[in-house]
Amino acid sequence: MAAYRGWWAVAGGWAVDLHLGRQTRTHDDVEVTTLRADLDLLHGTFPGSWEFVQPHPLGFGDAGIRHPWDGSHLSLPVHQVAVAAPNGRLDVVLSEGDGAVWRFRRDPRVTLPLGEAALQAAQGLPYLAPAVVLLFKAKRTLPKDERDFAELGPALAATDREWLRTALTEVSPRHPWLDRLQG
Repeated sequence: MAAYRGWWAVAGGWAVDLHLGRQTRTHDDVEVTTLRADLDLLHGTFPGSWEFVQPHPLGFGDAGIRHPWDGSHLSLPVHQVAVAAPNGRLDVVLSEGDGAVWRFRRDPRVTLPLGEAALQAAQGLPYLAPAVVLLFKAKRTLPKDERDFAELGPALAATDREWLRTALTEVSPRHPWLDRLQG
């Protein structure tokens, strides 16, 4: 991603670890996020043996199903592409927004100034803000998401905790994490 000139941040479980400054669990993938509006920049960044693919309708999975992506515009509901090489894959989650505002793709009423949507790790890597990571993880609350919430929730700053409570109230008013975010 060093050559990429658009806005981006490490996402998912690795963002949790970057925020906490330690690895909390094993990870199955590496996810970054970038703005959908910058897809042309992304497509031009990876040379050589890298291949861009879209997910199969059922997800990337391990079946090796690849739908090449030629750099053309991708609209919702497509919200992810992968940059694949013979020795691995980088999952790229497409964020909605523009140069000033990040918008939650599942509910565009939930926003954050783009400058607050990512933080900088000690290593210099940008990573998705903890409250935003947890908002995405709140959808299914798989065991790994519950663990990430247990690790990251107590580390949220008061303003981040309030933002997450407000966002969850908008998108999932009965979410079990709401009670745990009190105070």
